[in-house]
Order: sequence, then C-alpha cells, then structure tokens
Amino acid sequence: MAPASRLSCDQYNTYMLTVANWLNKVTFMPVSVYPNAKIEVNGMQLSSGQASQIIDMADEKQIVTISVASTNTGNCLHGIFLQLRPSTECTKVSAGFLTDINVEDGVSYMVMDLVTVEYADGSIVGFTNDAAIDHYNNPVADECILYYGLAKNPIRANDLTYFKAHVTPGAREMY
Repeated sequence: MAPASRLSCDQYNTYMLTVANWLNKVTFMPVSVYPNAKIEVNGMQLSSGQASQIIDMADEKQIVTISVASTNTGNCLHGIFLQLRPSTECTKVSAGFLTDINVEDGVSYMVMDLVTVEYADGSIVGFTNDAAIDHYNNPVADECILYYGLAKNPIRANDLTYFKAHVTPGAREMY
C-alpha cells in the first residue's frame, strides 16, 4: 500500500490482504511523510512508522480501519479486508463471468461462473473455463468498490444499484 499521505483522501480506500492460513496474527505499520499526521489503526492512535496493536486472524472475514488526518492531506480512511487462505492459494486470483445479481435475506450476491487464471513469469497470461457452468454466490459487502467497462478504462460504480444498471449478467464479460 502506498503511503497514506500520498493518496487522494476524499474517499474511502479499500484493500484486501490475503495471508496464509498458518498465520494467526498481523500488525500494520502506517507511515506518513507529514510528521503532524494523526494516525489510528482500529481506533488506536500511533506515530508514523509505529507498529499497530496485534490483530488476531480469524476464519471469518474482518476489516481493519486505518485513518490518517493531516492538514496537508485532509482525512484519509482506509479499510483493509483480511482473509485467510491455504498458503498454496494465496497467489491465485478469482475472476469469472457474471451470470446474475440477486438479493437473498437482504444480502446482495454476484453469481459467477469462475475461471482458472493462467500465469507465466508472475503475470496473468490468460484463462481457461471448463465446459460446466459453476455458479458461485459471492456476497457483496457494502464497502465493496465495483467497476465496469473495459480493463484499460474502468468506470467506478457508485453502488451496487448503479453497477447493476450498467452491466448485463449472462454476457461474456469477465469481472
């Protein structure tokens, strides 16, 4: 993650951190180039470059909030979603074709036909999709940032309703 003080801070920036499932604790060390910045991790105030409190990893997804306030940058709020994965799965990317968007019991889901991403020399070079359509219901968190359009010119959707209005489930566009 880039130093918080160099990011545009008029928005909520989100990230996902996937760690091997043999790790049971993490810490964060936010750094600001401005010495007067007020930095907090999950509400605990820190100095720039100081390690945060220990955060216990859990099987369930969780979010760590880092806020940085400075007269130079304004207020920055960063949400880091933590997830555990078997160590052999940490470098894999989830991608697929959007087949539907639905709501069940107040939770929005993207129904995806996932593909296998192919790598060469550490870069994604292609994908394969088996003949069977696999429908995976992926819950969409309220904090999720959604994009549509071309990979070279993505458009950020304001929310899931806006995203739904600009995509066509069942089309052969990959997300």
